Parts: sequence; structure tokens; C-alpha cells
Amino acid sequence: MKTKDDVSFQKSLFTVNLSESHTELSSLQAIVTGCSSGIGLAITQQLLQLGCNVFGVARRENRLSLMYETFNSQAKPSTFDYLCCDLNDKNTASKILAQIPKTPDILICNAGLALGTSEVSEGNPYHWDQMISTNINATLYVLKEVLPEMIKRRQGHVVILGSIAGHHAYGGGAVYCATKHAVAAIAKSLRQETCDKNIRVTLVSPGMVETEFSLVRFNGDDQKAKDVYRGLTPLSAADISRQVIFALQQPSHVNIEDIVIMPIQQAHPLKVHRNL
Repeated sequence: MKTKDDVSFQKSLFTVNLSESHTELSSLQAIVTGCSSGIGLAITQQLLQLGCNVFGVARRENRLSLMYETFNSQAKPSTFDYLCCDLNDKNTASKILAQIPKTPDILICNAGLALGTSEVSEGNPYHWDQMISTNINATLYVLKEVLPEMIKRRQGHVVILGSIAGHHAYGGGAVYCATKHAVAAIAKSLRQETCDKNIRVTLVSPGMVETEFSLVRFNGDDQKAKDVYRGLTPLSAADISRQVIFALQQPSHVNIEDIVIMPIQQAHPLKVHRNL
């Protein structure tokens, strides 16, 4: 004979709601840095498709103008606008809020790069400075401008693009790995600083993603860039974008703190299976 508790339990089996109210992105305002290529571009495209208004920040005026022309020619309620600037200059970060039409709900800190694979003893200090400035300083400059507005409204979601290099260091990548470890530390610290302010913070750490990343790292050497992904199926920019959207769409009380995503043939920066 079923007890009252048995009946209640049995009823609950049919009432589990897997579609609990998610965060609706339509009409929200997002800022995406490094929006003109790779992961930043994929995130921008998907946010626009979901009805989010996007303000992109990047350094290539020609690409930004083409994005503006293309995205705004489509019959959609979402809009795309941009600022062409170098975020390594801390004075340019303050220009972002002056140009966006509304207070940002979402900040995607995506701008970053790697330069070279030299060991420290043979490294290029100019490359070191550029990686530190772009990956760490520029991220902090944008956060310093945008976070106070989010805190004032007690609403916002910050997504920081890190790397598997922020979890595991490897030879030939000392400075790049150091910058991505720093980015991970910034995200973790930010999470503690904002948990009482209704701000969500997510760190996304991809493994091998086939974008312009390796082409930049090897100074435009197309063959070296292709060799990085030889014999395996790397992640795509769209793969990473889906994870970002997943985190953004969670119910408002849910914070996805850390996403580590790798291609199935990679288990570590230096542990890769290639079908050769």
C-alpha cells in the first residue's frame, strides 16, 4: 500500500521542470572585446541572433565597419555598434561607456594573444610586454570602467576568456601561460568581490581552437599555424561561443564559475593525440 509520501514522490517524477526560467538575452546590452575575429566574432554573431545588442571593441576598422554594415542590414531588433581602439591604452577604455546606448548587462573580455614560442632565455621582451599589456592590463582597464556600472545596478554578467594555459604551464610559453594564470586569478578574485553584488562571473578556458590565434603567434606563418592542428580535430570558435551562451542563459541565481573545454584529442597543452 502506497503511503502519502510515496504518492507525493511519484507525482514529483512527472513534474520535474527541466526548462526552469533562463536568462533572456533579448534586448540586453553586451560589450565584446576582440570582436572582429575568432571567438569574439562567434560570440558577437550568436548574441545578435538571440536579440542581444552588441557593442564591439577591436583594432581593425575595416572589419568593424563591414560587421556594422552587415549586421545592421538584417531585419532584426538587435543592433551592432563598435569602437575601434587599442585597449592597451588605458585612456581608451573610458570611451566605451561614453558611446554605448545603455548600461551594459554583459561584458565579454575576450581580447588576447600569444606571440612566439621561445624559451625565456631566448625570449623577445617586446613580445612579453605586448602579451602582458593585452592579456592582463587591457582586461583590467575594461573591468575598471564597466564593473562600477553593473554594481550600481546590482545586475551584470562578466565572462572572461582564459585558456588551458591558465591551468597548465608549458615550456616555450612562460609569459603567455603567466598572463593566462593571471586572468584566471582575476576572475576568481572578481567572483569573491562581487558575490554580494548580484554580479555573475564566468571564466572560460579553451584548449586548442582553430582561429587566427596560431597565425598571430607565428607572425603570419601559415604553415606553422596549420601544423598546430595537424592530425586532429580542434575546437572551433562556435564551440566556445556555445559555452559562453550556455553560461549567460542560466537562471539568474546560477553562476557557472569555470568552464574548461578541450578537443577530444587533447588532454593537456602537451598531451595531444594526432592521427598521422
